[in-house]
Amino acid sequence: MATLRLVGESILNDSAGWFVVWGGTGTAKTKFLQALTVGFCQRKIRAVYYHAADLCDGLYKDIKDPDSNNQELYRNVPVLLIDELDKFRMTDWSRQELQGILDHRYRHMRTHVTLFASNKDPEGEWLPADIYSRMTDGRFRRMAGTKEIEGIFHISAPDMRPKLRK
Repeated sequence: MATLRLVGESILNDSAGWFVVWGGTGTAKTKFLQALTVGFCQRKIRAVYYHAADLCDGLYKDIKDPDSNNQELYRNVPVLLIDELDKFRMTDWSRQELQGILDHRYRHMRTHVTLFASNKDPEGEWLPADIYSRMTDGRFRRMAGTKEIEGIFHISAPDMRPKLRK
């Protein structure tokens, strides 16, 4: 967890690019994204945190409600944090919409931070290849102290929830 704390500090200090954290349940991925959301907001940088299913719902809402403009928000908010990316409902339409949003954010990586958490390895077939390719961009490496961390970080810790106390 110390590595994630250092990576988080690096992300807050260099507000650009993408970062992915993945691993089993109960390994603090959500807490990592939530802490970064708070950190950016404390720095007066607009950051929005979404569970992937809620992000997908927002895209469908844009179709039904002409006053809704979630896609524009997802494209242009300075910091977008997407939790449980593996839970995004990948229909042909939603996949195309997600690819468009993430392509836009990738092209604006110098001014947009995009952070993801997933229970599944992003290298799996569940994620479109172009999104995975962008995640592996070597420019997204971060420093954690003296150690360089790739843009996709695997947490191999055990589920900590059974150890939590009231």
